[in-house]
Amino acid sequence: MQVDGNGNFTFTPIADLVAGNHDLVIKAADRSGNAGLLSATRFAVALPLSISQIIQYPNPANRRMFIRISANRSDLSSDLVTVTLYDVAGHKVANLYDIRSVKENWGASSRYLYDIPWDLRNKDGKTVANGVYFARIVIRDPDDPSIKTRRNFKLAVLR
Repeated sequence: MQVDGNGNFTFTPIADLVAGNHDLVIKAADRSGNAGLLSATRFAVALPLSISQIIQYPNPANRRMFIRISANRSDLSSDLVTVTLYDVAGHKVANLYDIRSVKENWGASSRYLYDIPWDLRNKDGKTVANGVYFARIVIRDPDDPSIKTRRNFKLAVLR
């Protein structure tokens, strides 16, 4: 935090803040050792949706798998996320709709994780063959669902 000659201060976080509510507590002391503490100031950070990482686990999958998405928002839900799976020939294999929030907190640099399970079955309920599959992930922004973030991701199945 920096204070100018007029007593105004500028707060710059050590790491980028994720979207959501945050508290700022100011502790100050003068050169004589007199200390003061201001009550917490609550503020909200609103960021456009950003996907920082997508992983598959286990990799390769043998009975079931999860596609894990790391985002900067805590408010993603199943109605905002669509995952369509394709085989290497480009044929549609399945649609995945279930998204599960995974909690992870690391202070100011926390991120929000979401798992999407797949039981390795196609749209007809049959177990898929060994091989490579592609996931087309479309996530709509919770603040403006007309804004979409699209990612493609490669998956491996090996029994």
